[in-house]
Amino acid sequence: MAGNRKVISFFLASPGDLIEERKIAKEVAEELNSMLALKLNVHIELVGWEDTVSSAGRPQEIINRDLERCDVFIGLVWKRWGSAPDNQSKHQSGFEEEFSIATSSYNNIKKPKISLFFKTVDAQALSDPGEQLQKVLNFKKQIIDDKSLLFQGFEQKDEFERLIRKCISQYVFDHIELNDDSSQASHTPENETSITKNESASDRFDSSPIPAQSATFIYNILRRTGGESEKAELQPLEVARLRLISNVLGDSQNDSSYLGAHDANLIYKNKLEYTLERKEILGLMQAGAKNLPHENIPIWYWLNHPLNTFVNLNFLALTIPDGDYSIKVSILNLMTTTGSDLKVDETLTREFYIKHWLGPKSDSSVRNAFLRYLCEKGRVDDLPKIQEEIDKNDSQTIVLAYEAYISIELNSGLAAGLRAINKLQPLTLSAKILDRLFASPSYISTDELQSALNNRNKAVRLRSLQVLIDRKLISLEYAEQIRQDPDVNIRVLSISAFRSHGVNLGESEAKAIIISNASSPSKEEDEAWRTYQLKALSFLDDVELERKSNRELPLITGSYLEHTRRNINKKRSEITRNLLNKFEEFYEESLVVWAGGRNESYETNTKGLDTLKPFMISRLIRETLTLLVKLKSKVDLSIVREVLADPTVTPVEADIEYFLSVGEWQDVELILDLVGRTGKNSNNTLLGGLEPPKSAQILAVKSILKIGKKRLADVLSLECADYLKKSIISSIPDKDFSSIDESFIMRLLQNDNEIIRKYCALKCAKAYSKKRILFLLDHYTNISPTYYNVVHWLDFGAHSSKEQIRNACKNIFLY
Repeated sequence: MAGNRKVISFFLASPGDLIEERKIAKEVAEELNSMLALKLNVHIELVGWEDTVSSAGRPQEIINRDLERCDVFIGLVWKRWGSAPDNQSKHQSGFEEEFSIATSSYNNIKKPKISLFFKTVDAQALSDPGEQLQKVLNFKKQIIDDKSLLFQGFEQKDEFERLIRKCISQYVFDHIELNDDSSQASHTPENETSITKNESASDRFDSSPIPAQSATFIYNILRRTGGESEKAELQPLEVARLRLISNVLGDSQNDSSYLGAHDANLIYKNKLEYTLERKEILGLMQAGAKNLPHENIPIWYWLNHPLNTFVNLNFLALTIPDGDYSIKVSILNLMTTTGSDLKVDETLTREFYIKHWLGPKSDSSVRNAFLRYLCEKGRVDDLPKIQEEIDKNDSQTIVLAYEAYISIELNSGLAAGLRAINKLQPLTLSAKILDRLFASPSYISTDELQSALNNRNKAVRLRSLQVLIDRKLISLEYAEQIRQDPDVNIRVLSISAFRSHGVNLGESEAKAIIISNASSPSKEEDEAWRTYQLKALSFLDDVELERKSNRELPLITGSYLEHTRRNINKKRSEITRNLLNKFEEFYEESLVVWAGGRNESYETNTKGLDTLKPFMISRLIRETLTLLVKLKSKVDLSIVREVLADPTVTPVEADIEYFLSVGEWQDVELILDLVGRTGKNSNNTLLGGLEPPKSAQILAVKSILKIGKKRLADVLSLECADYLKKSIISSIPDKDFSSIDESFIMRLLQNDNEIIRKYCALKCAKAYSKKRILFLLDHYTNISPTYYNVVHWLDFGAHSSKEQIRNACKNIFLY
């Protein structure tokens, strides 16, 4: 194989004042060789005057012979022009002679390609240029005036490194011979070309700048003739492929170009019409990568195409020009969403990719995308490189670097994860990490938990403290210490720590712990105090609860509700009656008792409370209803329905959960109404939209599917918000979804809402067999209207692995 390797030669020309840049160019060439040589069966040769073999003859002529065989001329110029190579030369410098030879050759045979780089000259030198610099300036002016060559400028070495890497790598990807003798029978019509049987496409176009199959396609178009009255016309598919060929023929001096969605989908629909070149297939993958955020170009078919033997998702990211960071990010995000493994070999190792994407030249958006990938697919041997990223303390990447490191350690065990948290001391951690860590705290040692009490992350401290209190391992001394903690939630736990030692604090003492400044409590302290009061009621007996209730109603309801909860069977008829008459009688009776307890007249004590009456009654209704729905008894179904039907009642998630337990088909419309009202009463801003909380949506979808298990057609026909409909579709059990009539599925795939279409297509990918998805995809691309995002997701279902599909559904669907 090595003997057949294609050699691409770059000639590096420069005067003698750019030695460091020449070294950088050499290092870049060596790096690209180590990355690409085996993968693409190509060798990059960088030739310069220092590589010329010493032999008899004029030295510059020997250098010139090396130049004449090169594919690309790279010229670097700064302040010096150089001196004449010898007395025989008509040129003022070796660089001038080399440039002259290169331009003359390019004008005759279009080889070598020419790239010029000018290093920025400082203003002081420009003010008095001298003979050498003046020659450089004259040369640059000539290039500008001739308008025949493009050039790029640079100032710093790292900028030059980026430019030279792009120049070399882009030329390699654009000009390597990507064809082999592999058959493409399943993709090639028998009568595609009009070339004679004795003359193959590769024979005719062997030296063409356009690869054989592409050239054959163009050749056949050029041979087409029209009739007497009209000229020959191109078909839309032909125009699309011509654009594709044009895009993949770009040179390092051309703009980066990607095929558009319409043309890419047209070629995909007719993918069996032509034999495509590998470079065309790469162009289609790159177009799909560019449009990943729009989900409107299929990519998986091309990734798994028979002729695509080396381009996987991670390698595809390497083919994207350095400046197109958003495309690289999209590819890495797709790898994360689908849980795709990092495909490596002996050349492009895992270490190479990690070094490449976390390296100093990598944009922070790319580093974050890769760190997000490592959160899901990282390994222990990745930790040193992630640690290097952490050590940079880059504010743009530090959060995800912590997450990736801790996630990988968590895969080794909960104790390892907590040790990593104690080592790194991250200020912020995602709820996902914390939930994983403390899901089964029995597997974490007491020593590790006690170490976490000093962690600077307050959520880690809080959760560790709770576990240690549950184990009754917090001393009285430590409880005394944390009662002064700045975090109110830690202070609340100190009360639990005291109780674990049999020390029951009075109400005033507990309040003093929770509210640090009684004259100006914070909102968080007020909420903590209300929560504590309700919890403290559980320690009172019934007699004390009833006395407390009589003293506090209707202003304070906690004691009444706790007493009612304990005696629900005795009080059910009473609270049902109260709910039916909206607590009017109960409220008046409570005021009389309250006034009597103060030994004052009813009128005196209740003066001024009339304005609070609507609020207090509304609160009584809501809190009593919450008590009932949390009991989840079908006995209360009628009254719960009636109360919740009142649009003035603010719904809570427990209401929807109640119907999940005992609801019937007639409750489905009410559930839809409740989840919508939950959204209107949530804390969403205009920027966040009016969707209900995710937890409320999950309860609603689960409730509707449980109630409508035996009538899925009716469930799917429900008039409901799109955010619910998409999740109902995706949450139907796969087996049940597979049994739904295909005509109904087709209507969903043509829904006006793109999210409905996406979720239905992805659900098909998950629930259907590959054969059925291919049939559906073929049928869908031949009907009207055809939506590109459906084709994108059906293509994913047809040509990715079942594991990738499951991962995508897990990361995209509601639950």
